[in-house]
Amino acid sequence: ADLIGETLTHLGAALQLAGHADQASPLYDQALASARQAGDRHSEAVLLNNIGLIELRAGSTDKAEATFKGALAINQVLGDQSERAANLANLGLIALEAGRLDEAQVHFEKALGLDKEAENRDAIAADLANLARLAEKQNRKEEALAYAQRAYWSYRALGDGRRALAELNHALALSREQGRRQEAA
Repeated sequence: ADLIGETLTHLGAALQLAGHADQASPLYDQALASARQAGDRHSEAVLLNNIGLIELRAGSTDKAEATFKGALAINQVLGDQSERAANLANLGLIALEAGRLDEAQVHFEKALGLDKEAENRDAIAADLANLARLAEKQNRKEEALAYAQRAYWSYRALGDGRRALAELNHALALSREQGRRQEAA
């Protein structure tokens, strides 16, 4: 992509991470137009994913789902497994929240497979956490506990104490529901 498009993308990402999605959105829109004009399909897909995240957090679920599907289609053509996995995980989260549990499972399992192929350890941990929440909603408590434990150990190995603690708490809650006390981690 051109320098202006890249700059807009980086500024948008910084604003988004700082919690200013409302300010990031117009920058992403400008960067998206720039990427499309330059024919930079990779940047287009990354920007669509970022825009989808903003739409999702704003409560525009249908719009976010369409945006993630657009990014996924581009990443499938490009063969970008890591970005494709991120798109699938995001689509899985939408399906999970909408109660489309079978669809969520397909998306999460595909994302996990792609992340394993790419050896993307951080994304693998997130995929495991997503699968734990899905299994819990499907009332598959043993499987939910196993996924939560794997997510905990993955985050711990990555040195991500905050997310490891969240998964440990999830595993503890699942253990208690099953009448267990010592098996969380």
